[in-house]
Parts: sequence; structure tokens; C-alpha cells
Amino acid sequence: MVLFCVLAAKARTSSATTAKPRPCSPARAASMAAFKASRFVCSEIAPITLNTSLILFASRFMLEMLSDIFSTSLTKEVTVDTALFTITKDCCASLLAASVI
Repeated sequence: MVLFCVLAAKARTSSATTAKPRPCSPARAASMAAFKASRFVCSEIAPITLNTSLILFASRFMLEMLSDIFSTSLTKEVTVDTALFTITKDCCASLLAASVI
């Protein structure tokens, strides 16, 4: 949607814009399109922030598990593939429990 607004405004905007655009000028149309696009961006900030926080939480959880698995692998023969499979499986389970996926 934002891309459509920007492309529509770009088609109406000339390279010679003014500081105080007239009501029907291309610069005014571009300003209005940019304003509308900014509303779409602002409405998506909260969901993006939430998803980023959950990803950071999951990555922290994965690093702790990786540390535990490799410290355990000193006494048991655990391969790197097994460790990564365990981390991926447990991380996906925790994300599903948090209703992220």
C-alpha cells in the first residue's frame, strides 16, 4: 500500500517543487502521499517492535541452550547437528507456545 502511494505521488511530482506548494501542485500531492504513507508505517511500529522483542528473547534462549548443550557434550558425545536440531525444535516449541508462529 505504501509503495502504491509513493509511486502514485512520484508520477504527479515534477523535479521543480516549491517550498510552499499550491493546493493543486505536484509537490502538494507528493506531500499528501508521504503523509498517508507515514500513517501506514506508524501503524506497523508496534507489531514490528513486539516481533523484534520476541525474536531477541528466542535468540537469548537459544544461546543459553547452546551453551548448555556444548557443556554437556564434553561428557557425552553430542554432535553439533544434534545440538542445533535440539535448539531449533525447542525454540520453535517455545515460539508456538507464545503464539508467535
